[in-house]
Amino acid sequence: MTTDNRPQTLKARLAARVAGILEPFALRRVAHVVSVSPAYVNMLRGHYFWLGENDFTVLPFGAAEADYEFLRASPMRQAVFDPHDGRQHWVYVGRGGGDMNFAVNSFFTALASTLKMQPELKSKLAVHFIGTSYAPKERAAKTIEPLAAECGLGDVVSETTDRIPYFEALQCLLDANALFVPGSDDAGYTASKIYPYILARKPLLAVFHEQSSVVEVLKNTRAGTVVSFKTGESCDAIAARILESSWLQTQLSAVNGQRSVVSPPATDWPAFAPYTAREMTRKLCQIFDKTAKS
Repeated sequence: MTTDNRPQTLKARLAARVAGILEPFALRRVAHVVSVSPAYVNMLRGHYFWLGENDFTVLPFGAAEADYEFLRASPMRQAVFDPHDGRQHWVYVGRGGGDMNFAVNSFFTALASTLKMQPELKSKLAVHFIGTSYAPKERAAKTIEPLAAECGLGDVVSETTDRIPYFEALQCLLDANALFVPGSDDAGYTASKIYPYILARKPLLAVFHEQSSVVEVLKNTRAGTVVSFKTGESCDAIAARILESSWLQTQLSAVNGQRSVVSPPATDWPAFAPYTAREMTRKLCQIFDKTAKS
């Protein structure tokens, strides 16, 4: 049930076909179903009438706090950008794809509008999109840089299609001055990667569909700025909201040298506790215990 628009190989198409054939047989005998999104629960219940609400648990991937504790105690060097080169670095680590074009274009439209008025900021800002493709390097196609070029941001935005090691990815988040996360135009898209972004404790901007669980998580935890959109809205409308956000104004002040340090979000950490890896593991073990006894 993938919702991204990554290119599929023949092997992937065959695997999806086989999975589609076997799925109803598996779900006839399943004891319980764990899903990362309530949208997938609704989809499965719509297809298989015998599945009830109590047959499902929505459980996203949790955030590993210990990984950040390790990196803060023993920082590693990441090879994507130099955090000490005098520029402000805004970072996104994660996949690209056509379903994210709307959120990315909205962000680029807002940024281009600002830099048009203050072109001197271009040399002081670098926006990095890292690990945007699942394909091997020789077959990977850039999906972000073409959008940036259309908005006149070709000299500000860089895209690295290669996936990088997990701890190097976390180090990129820690080395960033600010973080940006685009969401899918699929209303059911749940980005569990938002949790590592929150744990990085950096100024965070997320642009997501209003029905995505990310919107609720960020609002409940106060861990960042979220600009939500509805299906059918225009990029210009969302760009206007981004331009009005305190996140953009604060980060641009830092780029302009008016702020030397930008404070981290005032995250409500008790509200974030349910999203940690420890808590998600505890819930999953409870499901195993319950199903083993039934």
